[in-house]
Amino acid sequence: NMGQSQDMFMSVLKQLLENNTDNDGSIMMMVAQSMHSLGSVHARCGEFDEAFRWYEESLRRKNEIIRESSNSESINSYHFELGKTHNALAALQTMRGGMQWREAMSMFQLAERHQLHGHLSDDGDALGMEENVVTKQILEKLTPHHVQSIVNVRFNVGKLLQQHAQYDDAVDTFRDALDLARLDVERMTTDDVKDNGTYAAVGHPSSFERKNAVVELLVQIADCHASAQNFDEAAQAYEEALGYHIFFRRWKGNSDESKGQEASVLPATFSATNIKIDVENATTMEAAIRSNLAHALAHIGQEKLGLEHYEASLKIKRQIGGSDHVEVAHTLMGMGAVYGGPMRDFATALNCFKEALYIYRGKMNELTDEFGLSGSNKFFEDDDTVELDGYIQNAVKNIGLIEAGLLKDREEGIIKKRR
Repeated sequence: NMGQSQDMFMSVLKQLLENNTDNDGSIMMMVAQSMHSLGSVHARCGEFDEAFRWYEESLRRKNEIIRESSNSESINSYHFELGKTHNALAALQTMRGGMQWREAMSMFQLAERHQLHGHLSDDGDALGMEENVVTKQILEKLTPHHVQSIVNVRFNVGKLLQQHAQYDDAVDTFRDALDLARLDVERMTTDDVKDNGTYAAVGHPSSFERKNAVVELLVQIADCHASAQNFDEAAQAYEEALGYHIFFRRWKGNSDESKGQEASVLPATFSATNIKIDVENATTMEAAIRSNLAHALAHIGQEKLGLEHYEASLKIKRQIGGSDHVEVAHTLMGMGAVYGGPMRDFATALNCFKEALYIYRGKMNELTDEFGLSGSNKFFEDDDTVELDGYIQNAVKNIGLIEAGLLKDREEGIIKKRR
């Protein structure tokens, strides 16, 4: 609940301000951290102007603390905090359109430099870093929270490049973040994987967040390739994302004895043909990845394998959201496109499009009905009526095209019989 979070952080901030009579540096940093947290809450609520004010004040106070604590033993952690707010402010300004993208890029780079403070040599180059690669030696000195913050900066840079169609650079940036995220996961022990939220409760990333970063980065890499029409590379990255997502559900972490071994404990590759479905334990993310993988496979002539993943995605979505959910319709539309296109199975394509249309129209009626609230909304975000209208028009158009194709086939069949 964002409202409760806002009240909690505001209460903490008031207490800190009231008790900080000696201008203690650590308490002053906690004040700045609380302001950063308030900015995050407002940003998540879409209240960008309010979020900007809190981030700006947090940034001002953190800079002030660093100037007055240049010889402090805590200086590295202070710079790390400054980097977090630079990252958040740049991401916010990019979302609200208040910053040119190259200016935002500079701020993201500044954020990473602050977060790596203490691991930099006097000439400004990162120790053990070539071309922004954080080595295993550096990573061992960083906490999971520290690592995930750097991953987040690089993720934001990749998204910024992706939004401006700089797909090759975006892929390179996402891969830099992926290398770091993989190294972080590889050092996770059995106890790390079993954690029941303790880390998250004290502000550290949970084992799920650390593993999910690997999957999410692979999805972003695949999305970039798909946007650039590089469907071979897209399919490969989606396969890897899907494989890791399923692998991490079973993975128990490293034993303490295996820690520090040179060999990677994570699989190097996955094959789409060997990634079996487990509907009972499947997730919405798995369904989404399978749909995207199916789309990419259809573009490289692997329609049958693509349909297998569409079918798997459909089963998962029906299981989680119900057969009348809009996500089910999205997958049916993808399947209809494959059946009606390269597979030339017009009858099956027509059934897919008609079922999708039925779901879209039902959802439209539900959203425009004052009392139409479905339990399936728990699983996916609602599509508004404008989007739904677009989906309906697209389904109607495809049905018309398929029916025209069926009619043409019938006419050609009649002509052949007459001959």
